[in-house]
Amino acid sequence: MRKRLVLGLILAAAVLGAAGFIVYRIYQAKSAPEQLASPPKLENLTENTLAAASLWLFAVDDGSPQLAVSAGQDQEVVLGRFDQDNPTQSIDWKVAISKADSGGRGVADHWHIFAHDLHWIVSSTPGDQESYLATFDKNFNRTNFVAIENTANVPTNDMFLVAEKDGVAVGHFLPGTGHKIFRFDKNAKLKGTVDVGGGQYAHTNGSSAEMTETGFIIFATETLAPDIEGGVKKIVTDLDWKPLNAVSLLREEGQNIVMATSVLLENGYRVVNARVRDNAKTFDPTGPPAPPEPGQPLLDDAGAIVRYIISPDDKIVSQETLDAQGANRPHTLLAGDLLITTWDSKSGVKLRIDKVSF
Repeated sequence: MRKRLVLGLILAAAVLGAAGFIVYRIYQAKSAPEQLASPPKLENLTENTLAAASLWLFAVDDGSPQLAVSAGQDQEVVLGRFDQDNPTQSIDWKVAISKADSGGRGVADHWHIFAHDLHWIVSSTPGDQESYLATFDKNFNRTNFVAIENTANVPTNDMFLVAEKDGVAVGHFLPGTGHKIFRFDKNAKLKGTVDVGGGQYAHTNGSSAEMTETGFIIFATETLAPDIEGGVKKIVTDLDWKPLNAVSLLREEGQNIVMATSVLLENGYRVVNARVRDNAKTFDPTGPPAPPEPGQPLLDDAGAIVRYIISPDDKIVSQETLDAQGANRPHTLLAGDLLITTWDSKSGVKLRIDKVSF
């Protein structure tokens, strides 16, 4: 009897010990920091200067064998096809938006996306008071061209364009706040506008945005003034563009970091390209910079193009300078396992292809 009692006690202790070990391992697993995936590997395949285009180069994937590309040339927007398998082949450019489309005023800036089986291009005119939204099929036949009703008289330069679930949104600069969002349906009919920014969400033009399942992310430039220190905020909004939270994504003392564009990789990391200038001054709100004297040229806003790899928890993992000086307006595209980066350089518009692996 006593022997059986001792054996029972030993067995109970063993069971309790095993249960305790299992509970401890579960606690360990829950309390251990989450392990992030490894950063992506990027292998440069080619970098080319595209002829017969001068600025604002975009590469867009519409599912065709060759990428669609658009650029500014002689105050017009041109469209063409880029063969990523034969990157030195010349492009047959076609005028998509002419000077005549804006009453002879021409095109200053533009932004190009593919959504809802159409190419969408928003463009502004010199003077920053007018803008237009155009759509094209995959053969670059224009299917719509509408003037954006700028009754609020907001500046139209350095805009962004992003897909929505049932249309597209154009972001125009709203000084002192951030952006006025013009929302269009799939037929390019204006549905309404909404203002985004202000307070902790205040930002300026030279920003970009992407759609998520639950809303939008704005890669928000803090200041476009090239000699003033500032970075890029990541502002998360809901599907109605109501800001939910914001974090400082790119910021470095003495730098002006602007015009960030981003793609999200399958492992949760981001590639962000931005224009970066050194020797920027801290902004003094009590003494804003004086305007240039009559005849004095505006400050050149070109700088370096820097590529950042950002972890899923919004930390910079690595950075690489793609173009050291005299560059501007980077744009970023992910087409399969190819990372396409375009920008304006001193020698013309550049298109670089990197292969992404994990």
